Amino acid sequence: MKNLLLAFLLLVMASVAQGQAHTPQQVVDDFYQAYFERIHQQQKLVDLEIGYSSAFAALIVRNATVCEAHGEGPCGWGSYGDEHFQGAQEYESRLSLERAGYRSEVLDVGAVRVRFNIYPSIKNAHGFYEVDMTYQMILEDGEWRVDDIRYRGGHTARGRIKAEIESLLAN
Repeated sequence: MKNLLLAFLLLVMASVAQGQAHTPQQVVDDFYQAYFERIHQQQKLVDLEIGYSSAFAALIVRNATVCEAHGEGPCGWGSYGDEHFQGAQEYESRLSLERAGYRSEVLDVGAVRVRFNIYPSIKNAHGFYEVDMTYQMILEDGEWRVDDIRYRGGHTARGRIKAEIESLLAN
C-alpha cells in the first residue's frame, strides 16, 4: 500500500513538473462531455476520439489490417457497436450527459470507471441499458491515454481485439 501511494505521489509530481493539467478522470470526463454533446445535437462522432496509448492504437490498426485481409462482414474495433457505449448499437435520441446520469470515479491510479444509462426513459429495464466500463489509462508523452477498456462482465477491449485477430488468422 505504501508503494502504491508513493508511486501515485511520484506520478502526480511528475505530471505537475511537466505542466500537465489533466488527470485521467478529467480526460475521460472531458471526452464524454463532448461525446454526449454531439449526440444531443445529433452531430457525427467519427472525428471525436479519446487519446489511445501507442500500443493500444497499434493494436487497433493491426486489427483493421487483419480484418481488411481476412474478414467478412462486420470486423474490427467498433464495427459491432459503439465501444464507448459498451458496444451498444443504438441509444436514446438526443441523449445528454445529464439525462444519461453520467458519473465517473477513480478506482486506482489510471483506472476511471464510468457509468450511465443509454435509455433513461425506460424505467423498468432493471439495469439492462446501464453502461459500466473502466478506462485503464497510462501516462505517455506527458498525456493520459487509454491503454485498455474493461467492460461489464470482465471483457476487455484488448482481449476482444486480440481474440478477433487470432480467430481471423486461424481461418
